[in-house]
Amino acid sequence: MGLGLTLLSRPLKHGLLRRAPSAQRVAERLLKLAHGTDPLFRSLGRVVVDDDGSAMVFLYPTEEPVFVKVERAQLGCNARTSGAGPGYHAFVVELLDRLAEDLGTSWLPEAPDAANSAEDAGTFDETGYFTHRDVARLQDEMLAWLRGLSGALTADRGEPIEGPFLVCMPVETELPSDLEFVTPLGARDRLWFLETSRAEGEALSDRGEEWFAWWGQGVDAIAVRNAGVALLWSDVAWHPPLDDAEAEAMRRVLACFDRAQAIDRAVTLPDLELAELRTLVRADPADARPPAPNRLGLKRHELRRQLTGGWSLRLPGYWYLQDEDGSLQFWLGEREVHATTFTIEGASRSHLIERERAQQKTPSVLSFSTDRMDVEGCLLETGEDGLEHLQVVAAIDAGLCVLTLVYPAGDSAWAESVARSLAPPPARRANA
Repeated sequence: MGLGLTLLSRPLKHGLLRRAPSAQRVAERLLKLAHGTDPLFRSLGRVVVDDDGSAMVFLYPTEEPVFVKVERAQLGCNARTSGAGPGYHAFVVELLDRLAEDLGTSWLPEAPDAANSAEDAGTFDETGYFTHRDVARLQDEMLAWLRGLSGALTADRGEPIEGPFLVCMPVETELPSDLEFVTPLGARDRLWFLETSRAEGEALSDRGEEWFAWWGQGVDAIAVRNAGVALLWSDVAWHPPLDDAEAEAMRRVLACFDRAQAIDRAVTLPDLELAELRTLVRADPADARPPAPNRLGLKRHELRRQLTGGWSLRLPGYWYLQDEDGSLQFWLGEREVHATTFTIEGASRSHLIERERAQQKTPSVLSFSTDRMDVEGCLLETGEDGLEHLQVVAAIDAGLCVLTLVYPAGDSAWAESVARSLAPPPARRANA
């Protein structure tokens, strides 16, 4: 559920011997135009080309990309914008106006009944901004959407619904167990949404400015600062960078805050988190420690970490992760978790777990079952480093997950808690 717009152009101009530009070329041009508006987009922006030839332009971290498609010499662009806010919506519209002009075309106007037409009927802006260009009206539309969203999230459905819940976040976001709502700029509780659902006038406007990362018109210091806050919250793993990709992600966050201060020296920044990040980006992974608690950062929390095959378990988000040909390795300090999953069509869980028991060379030290899963664990030989190795095998119908947990002697309670957090893939629904 969100607000956005879809624009369809008049035919693109091209010669008899020259084809209309590809979606990739158009997307790259759109990103270049964004670069010209502010240096921020040189670090945040990127283009991704899909297998079908369409392209995506990522501009702002709290929102989905702008989708670009060229068919029969006609350009189509669509974007969701309510994840970022009215300022972002206005920015995208103005950017697309420049793109159309640059390509020698223009956008088709909205039809009077566009809201009731088919999705592919043509140009349609759910906020109306494309037609009226009134920022105050645009903000009111976004506030109405936020109030409606808040009401939907807090509605009494007759029975409690267990969280946590993702709100305007990517569906692949790994969930914490200790938060109610995970949103683009941090955690929220039910009371915040309940109060927002009842707010009016200035009180609702204040909540809109608090909720939307990009509220005002133009690339202002608050919008740039909030881009950094969003990345700090969702992307930073709060450990020294393991590779260039992690280091670059940290530098991207720092660039947002540096740019925000360059625009307005008085802008408020998350100083504690920034100081921590500046230390981490220069640190060695060998010196990794758990980060400070109770600060901004989703990956400071214990998360349900996703394994292959739909399995998952609970581990801190700040642990390192490497994928070795489908076998995942999580670690921090002397603790490690290695996870490999298998699909074995036609095999029952009872057959699989009995086979594993027969192959064990040491007695079981862990054994439990759930409604869909049987689990056995045995200690392997202690390594030369003195660390214990617990091998855990979980069986479901047609599948196995094998864990090897490495930890200091005497830390078996931690190992068992991780093993008991293991969850199998969601059950398949039977065909009606």
